[in-house]
Amino acid sequence: MDYEQIEDLVIAAKSGDLTAKEMLMVGFTPFIKKLYRTSMLYLYEREDLENECYKTLFKCIFYYNCDNHSFVAYTTNAIKHNINNLIKLRFKRLISEGNKTLIMDEIFVNHLAEDNPHFEDQTYIRSYNSNTQDFVNEISDCDKELINFVFYDKKRIKEHSPFKNIALKYPKKIMYTHEIGHFLN
Repeated sequence: MDYEQIEDLVIAAKSGDLTAKEMLMVGFTPFIKKLYRTSMLYLYEREDLENECYKTLFKCIFYYNCDNHSFVAYTTNAIKHNINNLIKLRFKRLISEGNKTLIMDEIFVNHLAEDNPHFEDQTYIRSYNSNTQDFVNEISDCDKELINFVFYDKKRIKEHSPFKNIALKYPKKIMYTHEIGHFLN
């Protein structure tokens, strides 16, 4: 078929002529068959792709404006874009629906639970660290030195007294007056 004949068939099909629509289907059948033979989509049969192409052809007949451009170019581009969009959509869906998706079984759920701490735990840890930081910022340098000596150097309070040349009761007083529970809200 030539372009003039196709344009006349489109005008007739837009006015409701069924034979013109059938003639357009016959005219575009070789292009559609070539296109769906070269396109492979998972879970789509060849007939499904052919039907999608014909559906696009009928949409093109409905939306076509005779004044702007050629119907053949308009339709071939629309059919190609429709098939490409189906392929893109299928690849996007394969991530969540395909055979490579994970199955929610007990092992997977336990693995997720181990990897992601709960919101409450994260909030508690953040709050605890903030309160501990406030506590450390409030004490004096002498008190910080004593805490480092006892907790980080793993030495006893009795050993701190001769080291700093102070009475034993002073470090004990520091340790008991700066309990962390005193600073928590």
